[in-house]
Amino acid sequence: HIVTEPFSWVKQAVIFSGDAILSYSLAALSLMAFISCYFLAYNTTVFPTEFYGTYRQGAVAIQFVLGLVFLGGHSWHALRARSRGGQLNEGDSLRAVFAGFLTLALLVAGLSLIS
Repeated sequence: HIVTEPFSWVKQAVIFSGDAILSYSLAALSLMAFISCYFLAYNTTVFPTEFYGTYRQGAVAIQFVLGLVFLGGHSWHALRARSRGGQLNEGDSLRAVFAGFLTLALLVAGLSLIS
């Protein structure tokens, strides 16, 4: 991957900048945190009660908040990469604001369901 060039369709679809690559990584971390929330909350085979106890909602809440922080970082750096590349218009900005409010709503709903 260091020596070879990406395909032409990849060059058109993917933004190659520091912010964009960080955005992709933060999206993957966010996905892993949300999947980990589910496993930590309900899977007693992977997280046995002998080691982690029966009350694991605190750990689930921390994973959920970290997942939302990573998701917010993904959105922020994706917007920065698109704005620096000249690909950001007013509609994209409006969708980003809506996504931010939706993320906050998910945070409130998730934390209220966990507690």
